Amino acid sequence: MKKNIFTLLLISLFGVLIFMISACEKKQEQPVVKDAFNNGSSERNLIVVISDQHLGADISYAEINANLDPLENFLKQIRESRNVKELVIAGDLIDEWFVPATTNTYNGIDQADFVERLAVTNKGVID
Repeated sequence: MKKNIFTLLLISLFGVLIFMISACEKKQEQPVVKDAFNNGSSERNLIVVISDQHLGADISYAEINANLDPLENFLKQIRESRNVKELVIAGDLIDEWFVPATTNTYNGIDQADFVERLAVTNKGVID
C-alpha cells in the first residue's frame, strides 16, 4: 500500500515538474505595435492636430531640446502614413520668448534672421 502511495506521489510530482518546465519555456509574445495613423483603409481621412512645439533658434535652451528627435520621428510617421490627410499645427510652433533673460533673441539682427536660424537648428522638423 505504501508503495502505491509513493508511486502515485512520485507521478504527481513529476507531472507538476513537467507543467512548470513547460510553462517556463513558453516564448514571450511580442507586444503588438499599433500604427496610430493606420485606420485599416486606403483612404486619406485622418486629421492630426499638434500644438506647442516651441522650436527655438538655440537648442541649448529651447524647450523642445530633449524632444526634438521624437518630434522628428512622429512627423515622419505622419508623412509616411497612407491615411493622414492633414497635419494641423494649432499654435506655438516657434518660441521667441523662452529665452534666458541675458540672451539677445535676435542676436542684434532681426526676426527674419531669427527664423532662418531656427529653421537651420530644427532642420529635421522643418523638412
